Amino acid sequence: MARRGAVTLRVVLGVLLAGTVTAQVLTPGAAARVGAQYPEVARLEVPYSVAAILALVCLQVALATVWWLVTARARGLVRTPRTIRCLDVLAACGGVLTGLSAGVLVHVLAVVKLGGPAVVLTLAACVLAAMALVVLAAAARSVLAARIGRAA
Repeated sequence: MARRGAVTLRVVLGVLLAGTVTAQVLTPGAAARVGAQYPEVARLEVPYSVAAILALVCLQVALATVWWLVTARARGLVRTPRTIRCLDVLAACGGVLTGLSAGVLVHVLAVVKLGGPAVVLTLAACVLAAMALVVLAAAARSVLAARIGRAA
């Protein structure tokens, strides 16, 4: 990977990381405003805020893992056992994000009985995107493990 490409990816990852930190800080306030505006969902303010913050932490772990992978690629250290572990972390993050997003959206639909087609489409999009991350990380791990001669 060219140095310029690695630097560009790190800048993008840094901006995304800053955005997730900002979202973590703003989430409780936004939830409080929604709870004040719609008293019927005020009781969900804390659990949904916790779920959102956990999802953002998981995303931050994934971003840090990708940062490490970009750095390893720039240094030519891709074919190592640590890289395989990083891909496992990415797959785990995808799984956790799938569980969190699906759990909240199913709760909104089935228990709270709010939403409609938009919530169903959001549920489908979140689950498909996170599952794609898991599949890509697992495929990359399998290919890398085969190249360095380890069992996948």
